[in-house]
Amino acid sequence: VLRLDGVSATNQWIQGLQAYTPAIEAIETVNVVTNSFDAEQGLAGGSAINVQIKSGTNQLRGSAVEYYTNEQMRELNYFAPANATKGDWAYHQFGATLGGPIMRNKLWFYFTYKYEDFKNYVASSTFSDGSPAFRQSQGNYSAVTRLTYQASSRDKIRFYLDRQFNGEDYN
Repeated sequence: VLRLDGVSATNQWIQGLQAYTPAIEAIETVNVVTNSFDAEQGLAGGSAINVQIKSGTNQLRGSAVEYYTNEQMRELNYFAPANATKGDWAYHQFGATLGGPIMRNKLWFYFTYKYEDFKNYVASSTFSDGSPAFRQSQGNYSAVTRLTYQASSRDKIRFYLDRQFNGEDYN
């Protein structure tokens, strides 16, 4: 079971189906519980993963990261298919974060964005022209927005929105 700040992020219609993939750039901590579940977990057994999402702070902070690999880097990449031909394989990911105060010591924001594009080859399959069969992503992305309000010295109110698109051609 996947939980986001303690709230279930699994599909309620199909028990155990993960309907959400958190953006790595937005994760503060991850806790895995394998036994001794409390009543909040609602589990009789198995495991639960709780992902804590980052919040803004009183200092404006940000980061950016870019990953790219292609067929020239294939010798070092264990995920490239053996039947991929030159120019047929590439992976690209961009991520950026920004967080800080809206009202010092009272209201903070945090935003992260991730864009990913890749080809996922299907083993031992080809298209009708004989070229290696693949699933082409349609530019998977995740945009996380979080607002945190300090209501009192002991209480915080959080608003969290994550817009994800995970699609692909040839699926």
